[in-house]
Amino acid sequence: VERRARSVRTEVLAGFATLIVTFGAVALYALVRQRSAVAAVRLSNERYQRLHERLAEMRANQGIMNTLVDRIIDERDRVNSRTWIALARRARRARTAEATQIARAGLPLARAPEDQRLLRRAMEVFDEVDANHLADEPRFEHFFRALSTAEIPEAQRLREEILTREGRSEDALARLMRDLQARAARLADEADAQQRESLRLLAIALAVACVLGALTALRADRTLRPLALLRDRAR
Repeated sequence: VERRARSVRTEVLAGFATLIVTFGAVALYALVRQRSAVAAVRLSNERYQRLHERLAEMRANQGIMNTLVDRIIDERDRVNSRTWIALARRARRARTAEATQIARAGLPLARAPEDQRLLRRAMEVFDEVDANHLADEPRFEHFFRALSTAEIPEAQRLREEILTREGRSEDALARLMRDLQARAARLADEADAQQRESLRLLAIALAVACVLGALTALRADRTLRPLALLRDRAR
């Protein structure tokens, strides 16, 4: 009887140990998924959002500049347009460098290969835009010199060259901005789905643990009760 009782107790303890290990494994898996979701949200909030804001500013300035360059030849008073273009030219390379730094700082936070590729592509786009800006500086100087000397045909030719290159920069920024918006939306959806899955797994594990624990306790009680009666009778 004593041997049987010890065997039953061992089975009960093993059952409860199995429940604890199983529940712990599920909880650990849920915690890993939760940390992954938190990292994705952090990347979206700290890097993608800042990149989106910088891109929106760069794209807006680029659009205004292209509009001013396109119509400045036909303006009677070109002072305001020329002043705005000059100020934008001086500031835009610093903005591009800042956007590149934001993308580079996001690489350590990017766990998914898709995020790493997107951030590297953003850096490539910013490098391309900066190269276009640098290449256009002599053209802007020649363009404004042609306007000052009333060389309208030469100014029109330079304007077309500038708008072609600046237009490519604006298109590249627009495509990158759309891709960032799409990726940020997917990250938010994935984080929400991971959180729901983690909660669902924990709830299932808890329910299973409670049911199995109750069944184990019931089985132990049913097994040990007759043994206790036999032991009492033997005494």
